[in-house]
Order: sequence, then C-alpha cells, then structure tokens
Amino acid sequence: MTQWTRSETVTNGPQSQMIYRDVTGAQFIVTVELINRFILITIAPPEGTAFVG
Repeated sequence: MTQWTRSETVTNGPQSQMIYRDVTGAQFIVTVELINRFILITIAPPEGTAFVG
C-alpha cells in the first residue's frame, strides 16, 4: 500500500487542491470541486508529467 503525505492545500472558490507526495517523492494533485450538487474529485500528476504504472 502506498502512503501519501499532504504537503500543501490551495483553495480557490468552490475548488480545493491538495498536493501530496508518496514515499518515492512523486507528487500528485488531488482536486475537489463542488459543481451544483455534485462533488468532483480528480487525482492527477502535476502538469507536464504523466502517470507511470
């Protein structure tokens, strides 16, 4: 199981972004956004990088 550690949180209106790092130092951005009555959760690598799996 991979462990993530939150390193930063940024809030912009109805959108919150949490930046996490795993044990290898890889960075991931988790975005939580309220859209009407729905909650959209996105997990993505930083811009310019791609998931490796």
